[in-house]
Amino acid sequence: MKKIAVILFSGFCCASIHAQEAPEVVKSIMESKSRLIKRGELSAKHKEFLLKDTTLSDQGYLKVGGLPNYHRIIADTVKIQSFEHFPHDKSVRIKSRIYKLVGQLVESENRKNIVYQAENRNVMMTVWNYKKDGAEITLAEDMFNVDINKNPGTLSLVTSEGSDAMWKLTWKNGDTLFEFYAEDSISKDREPSLSPAQVREEALVILNLNNSRKY
Repeated sequence: MKKIAVILFSGFCCASIHAQEAPEVVKSIMESKSRLIKRGELSAKHKEFLLKDTTLSDQGYLKVGGLPNYHRIIADTVKIQSFEHFPHDKSVRIKSRIYKLVGQLVESENRKNIVYQAENRNVMMTVWNYKKDGAEITLAEDMFNVDINKNPGTLSLVTSEGSDAMWKLTWKNGDTLFEFYAEDSISKDREPSLSPAQVREEALVILNLNNSRKY
């Protein structure tokens, strides 16, 4: 299997590239033995390339632009022909919210996308044992803005031209990469209805739901 380097900076700015195909600006990062770039080590050129259309919000999460269709990633995943629907799965009430398993998309033996309905919107958890798929993950401390079970992560929000938005929370635990997506809407003032704390809490709810069942 050809080894893939996956460079994660903001949750949405993810470059999945083969070493020989990498732009010059990221080759030095991919060739480094270190898979964690310490705070302050990213050069201005790296940040310009990897954080294009990205700004830091007042609440500490990353606002990502330039991705006009990303808010539909969950809906598009469910439409894929190989998506496995679970129509008879029972709903589960956790705190004040009801969750129902919609189904899953298995991309490889080591990577799954599990979709839940959270009342009037959907959320999705992608779980990937990247080592078994021959990949490497590079993280940058400059992009860490949240903690998940003592693992640093990155919380980002991408908005559309309309009122649709998509949260993404990314973190790594050992050789497993977790990506949590949550649909949201934004107000006329371009503010999301969910807070960063609510997104983090919901990610932990879905993580625990996944851990409690067998797929």
